[in-house]
Amino acid sequence: RITNRITVRNCYVHHSAPASRGDGIFLAFASHPTIENNELAFNTEHGIYVSNSADYPTVRGNRSHHNSGGGIQLNADYSSKCPCGTTVRDGIVSFALLENNVIYENGANGGSAINADGVDDSIIRNNLIYDNHAFGISLFSTDGSHGSSRNKVYNNTIVQAINGRWCLNIPKSKGNGGSPTGNIVKN
Repeated sequence: RITNRITVRNCYVHHSAPASRGDGIFLAFASHPTIENNELAFNTEHGIYVSNSADYPTVRGNRSHHNSGGGIQLNADYSSKCPCGTTVRDGIVSFALLENNVIYENGANGGSAINADGVDDSIIRNNLIYDNHAFGISLFSTDGSHGSSRNKVYNNTIVQAINGRWCLNIPKSKGNGGSPTGNIVKN
């Protein structure tokens, strides 16, 4: 079975160690999850990780900081098989909403403040992103079936650390399928 409509709200998740994956909050094969008003700090991987072709995730109002990997990671994982059977999902995270998050001091070991690997038709808006050590927002494909496409990236504030990389990263795909297309970035 697929996890459906799970909510994780008002938690403080910190110091997750590699033995437990190292992510603050990790969801796999979850449809319509809501991750809201949490604080994620000092984890050895990502603060929030939504994986395996999850559709309709809402990630809102979280504070993700001082995580070794990314602040928020959405990863479609085309090659992963659902534990409910042998069906391979489509390899795309669709219709995500990432809004009003504060993401800072992440990525010392790599990973953008917001990593979107194989994410389509989604909205990334009104996030405050600062002092991260890799990228600000990345729309790409490594594990997704194709590059993140047709996303709306609106009204985000991004200020990178002195040793950080670009505020916005939309590279040609090195992984599966085609490169990202049709993304709109404003304000």
